[in-house]
Amino acid sequence: MQIIGLTGGIACGKTTISKMLREDEGVYIVDADTISHKIMEKGSPAAKEVGRVFGHHEGVIGPEGEVNREKLGEIVFADKEQRKKLVNITQGPIFTGMVKEILWAVYVKRFPCVVLDIPLLFETKIFAYICEAVIVTTLPHDLQVQRLVDRNKYTTAHAEQRIAAAMPNAKKEKLADYVIHNNGTLQDTRQQLTDAMISARSKKKLVSPIRVFTLAILLSSGVLASLAYRLLGF
Repeated sequence: MQIIGLTGGIACGKTTISKMLREDEGVYIVDADTISHKIMEKGSPAAKEVGRVFGHHEGVIGPEGEVNREKLGEIVFADKEQRKKLVNITQGPIFTGMVKEILWAVYVKRFPCVVLDIPLLFETKIFAYICEAVIVTTLPHDLQVQRLVDRNKYTTAHAEQRIAAAMPNAKKEKLADYVIHNNGTLQDTRQQLTDAMISARSKKKLVSPIRVFTLAILLSSGVLASLAYRLLGF
């Protein structure tokens, strides 16, 4: 069993890499974005808390109680303090959801390779800790801005703001075991990924089971899990 981390800046092609890993390498993907969407579904405790904290902002909560993630994003990425408030609401449920799925994939389904697709992998240190290797997908800054403008229809200023809110790509690259430069063709990207996976699998370690077991202990108490996430992640 092997656990590999996948991360990268916004609009740097992490979704493309994740799809290639699933289709070409046959790995199981634990997707933090999918879990974050799930814990914010209408009527969930997190959605209700977002309504309580951010509901006074126009358009954040829809007529049926649903969270408008785009409006919420505009608020939290423009203000660090507002972003901290959102993190305090979502970090516990996301942490618990991630741990449950990792344990299911590793110990129930026994997938030989599990990839943790987490935008804030290095920021949430506890998940980086259980990874035997980390893959970072990256782009030159100007191209990253342009892709974000084209994809999300942001202004250049808004795109720059979203990029600036995250860890710089250069720092991610230094922390990574493998860097995928996603500014070429799909075939170029696929070849880089194939090479990275061959290397990572050849260096397989035997430490992940012990590290994942520590997450199982944390999960035994929801309060303890949330506390550990705060102490070790943010």
